[in-house]
Amino acid sequence: MKNKECPYCHRPISFKAYRRRLWYSYGSLQCNHCKHEIQTWNTIPAGYWIIAGIVLGSFLPWGFHLLFHLEMLNALLVSLLISLVVIVLLEFINISRMKFKK
Repeated sequence: MKNKECPYCHRPISFKAYRRRLWYSYGSLQCNHCKHEIQTWNTIPAGYWIIAGIVLGSFLPWGFHLLFHLEMLNALLVSLLISLVVIVLLEFINISRMKFKK
């Protein structure tokens, strides 16, 4: 069994199912072919996402503002871009580490 296929029907699971599982923090995801609930583990807990969002959302703009002497609006825009890149990277790391069990 490969890492990214359903353990019941052995067909690949769509990226939409992964996104739904990550966005709503379900403990399982549903196969889009056979509709079985698949238990997952080894993912990043939802609390880490919240902590990363608070840290990136509050400390990063002030760092750009103080270190690079940017105006606060420019610092917010730069930190928003960096925050989005980090969140997308965390999502892909989380998907790559996800393992299935019956």
